[in-house]
Amino acid sequence: MVAIRRLSLLPILLLTVGLSGCEEEFVPNIIVIAGDDAGTGGDDASTNADAAADAAAPDTAAEAYPPGPYGTGVGDTIADIAFTDQDGAPISLGDLYRDDSARLLLVSTSAEWCVACREEQPLFQSLFNEYRDRGFRVMVTLFENTDFAPANTQDVAQWRAQYGLSFLTVLDVGNSFRDFYDVSLTPMNMLVVVDENAPDPMSVVYLEVGALNEADARTVIELVLDR
Repeated sequence: MVAIRRLSLLPILLLTVGLSGCEEEFVPNIIVIAGDDAGTGGDDASTNADAAADAAAPDTAAEAYPPGPYGTGVGDTIADIAFTDQDGAPISLGDLYRDDSARLLLVSTSAEWCVACREEQPLFQSLFNEYRDRGFRVMVTLFENTDFAPANTQDVAQWRAQYGLSFLTVLDVGNSFRDFYDVSLTPMNMLVVVDENAPDPMSVVYLEVGALNEADARTVIELVLDR
């Protein structure tokens, strides 16, 4: 089970998510709870203190990636994972963190053999078109081809062209997110706060295994972008 941690002073939205396979329909249960006491607790004070210290530091320090400890669940700070774009150039989560116009990032793991991955690409493009002016970004990672072999930059370029994608699509050989979920249940979809001015920058606020549930994702997107 995964959940959405408390978002600042807004109502708490907890999602209990049932794991679904790549080709299975995802049906979540949604529980809405009012209050201010949800979340992982314990680390908020130190995280906020670190954020305050960074805000008072020079600009160069403010641009540094948030420090650990890093984790793989909702409420955790995600490590600065590196990828390769379709042209073979390096790109990392830190690059997105340093993008002043970015506030919230949808990360989705994909493989060419994954039916649900292929089916959700138009939804990602639609969400990106709708919310990008408010700081919403999308990054799809491709880790394997149709033969379950490691993908390459040509596969990434073909994936982008096949679905007419204008958001970031990267190569992730070996699947850097394999510790976040059961890879056989690909895709995994995750929302990460990339706004450096947020209380917990680069923290995971939503994680779902299986095809993205549009209604749930929109709820979290609106909560984050409206605060």
